[in-house]
Amino acid sequence: MLIDIHTHLDDAFYDENGYRVVNAVDPDDYEAIHEEASKENSKVIPAYGVHPWYADKIDKELLEKYIADNPDAYVGETGLDYGKRSCAGQEDVFLFHIELANKYDRPLMVHCYNASHQMYEMIKDRIKVPFLMHRYSDDINLLPKFIKLGAFFSYGMGAPIDKIEKTPLDRILSETDAKTFTVSRSVGYIADALKKDAESMKEIIWKNAKTFLTKSNLNG
Repeated sequence: MLIDIHTHLDDAFYDENGYRVVNAVDPDDYEAIHEEASKENSKVIPAYGVHPWYADKIDKELLEKYIADNPDAYVGETGLDYGKRSCAGQEDVFLFHIELANKYDRPLMVHCYNASHQMYEMIKDRIKVPFLMHRYSDDINLLPKFIKLGAFFSYGMGAPIDKIEKTPLDRILSETDAKTFTVSRSVGYIADALKKDAESMKEIIWKNAKTFLTKSNLNG
């Protein structure tokens, strides 16, 4: 079974037969994601949060309500981004997401851009749940330290080969991030990077997803 561990509402390239974790980027996404996940036989897995680009749109009460009212939902997308779109207050917003994940025992979906050292310092004594570093491209030397804290890593087409090679097989997941390719191509890209065949890589990723997505009943 295929699974896209990190995508968004605007993903037009998802694989019809696969699961996908649809991440909110701001409160405007919450209800639409909830509706998609609530459809009969839906393979949409909801994640509610605020992307660091939109940290100034945080509504803490509303976010907690969606997490509390949906026991199969995850927390995210959240994180730190110190690029051109850096938003004031993102550190406080990230900490709030960690608190929610710990409080409700939900794995956390994390965005990290040019911020790995700051992020490691913020989470190393706080995080109590598994967390996903999606499309990790920061300091490769911190990758093992994040793993010790419970991190999984997801990659898609064009992800840094050195990061994929450094990631243990039991911590690798596949994603698209709503880009212009399907998750099956992401799996193939990861397989090629690790010199494995695509089918065995798909099985490894599926097993990892079932380990990471502790609130989901995945069939396949």
